[in-house]
Amino acid sequence: ASTYELSRQTTRIRVFLSFNWSASSRLQFLALALSFNFGHAVVTMIVVVILIGVSSAYGVLPDFQVKNEKCPTGVCGKLFCIPIFLLTLCFSRNIARCFGYHGHGVFLDKTCIGQENSQLQRSGILKLGAFLAKSDSMLVLYTDVFTCTWVASSSRASLSP
Repeated sequence: ASTYELSRQTTRIRVFLSFNWSASSRLQFLALALSFNFGHAVVTMIVVVILIGVSSAYGVLPDFQVKNEKCPTGVCGKLFCIPIFLLTLCFSRNIARCFGYHGHGVFLDKTCIGQENSQLQRSGILKLGAFLAKSDSMLVLYTDVFTCTWVASSSRASLSP
């Protein structure tokens, strides 16, 4: 019931999200972070690289000379770029939420279809086509469990008289 309360009425859904709830939550998080935050992370890292490069060029940030290299190398880029990329990849939506941006609507069955009331749940399941029709795109996090389910159901269908 608490997850259903996270949903809200809308006329448009940006992404219809489908995945297997029994799959690893870490892998699901990584897949969702890559799907939704990768662009933000790349842009943020490019901005940071430019700022570090300009600051290093003007001598604001320290650098060091590597043997057999013509130009000095900046240490700040090596220290900060990858951590900033990873932090942005994992937390850019959380940071945006702190500034009042809640993002686009995403359909997630556990939150958008009531799980406590069987009539409400059945009604929501019967309306999945309507949810899909109002969705701009569909993202399926495909796992072996989906594969096994599909193979099992298709083999049953082919074995049936």
